[in-house]
Amino acid sequence: MGTVVVTGGSRGIGAATVALLAARGHDVLFCYREKERRAETVRARARTAAPGARIEAVRADITTEDGLRTLTRAADGPLTGLVLNAAGGMEQPDPGYAELLNADAQVAVLDALVGGLRPAGRVVFPTSLQSHRYGLIPEFDSYRRVARSKHRGEQLVRNRCAEYGIRCTVVVSDMVEGSPAALLMDLREPAAAQERREAALRSGVPLPTVADVAEALTAAATGSAPDTVHVPHALSHHAVPDREEVS
Repeated sequence: MGTVVVTGGSRGIGAATVALLAARGHDVLFCYREKERRAETVRARARTAAPGARIEAVRADITTEDGLRTLTRAADGPLTGLVLNAAGGMEQPDPGYAELLNADAQVAVLDALVGGLRPAGRVVFPTSLQSHRYGLIPEFDSYRRVARSKHRGEQLVRNRCAEYGIRCTVVVSDMVEGSPAALLMDLREPAAAQERREAALRSGVPLPTVADVAEALTAAATGSAPDTVHVPHALSHHAVPDREEVS
């Protein structure tokens, strides 16, 4: 079926996406920044569940030139998909880090790997609703710089894919239960995080889980999908709809 590259694949949504892709018969190359033991656990579990799939892990910080070179060397075969999952910024005090990781590095990875993508390959960019609708809906105070940088990253990736003539799908979700970002929100803004959960319960549409988002990313990376896909969640019912989005 070909190889799908997943950035930030050693935990959370990325790790779940690696496992799901492998289980469905796809070879997977994922990168991680520094937690080698955690990445090896993800790789071993995926191999055990899908012994026929080739699962490779490479340590590569996509915000550095060395990391990009390492990832490019590892992705030496034809690629059928690229999931730009690596993201962050809440954990770093440097205000410029979020812009570097969530915007500039995303385009750098795309530029580095575009030569290996098959004509039918797809780029997938996961993001939050607060990032996708930055400036139009409220976001957590501690998440604001991440939302701003992810919003810019989405525009950059969409535009670059259009230049390359590559299909791109943006997968949008609300706060994801069990994700590292949600855990940070529980620590930094527990009242606001709890309000999001209560609002979701009142709406009758629960917050998405890591598995929900991984399913959406896998489907977008390996099949036909529109330009924008919403993982069902409460806030999406109150957002201004995109012209080409689905729920």
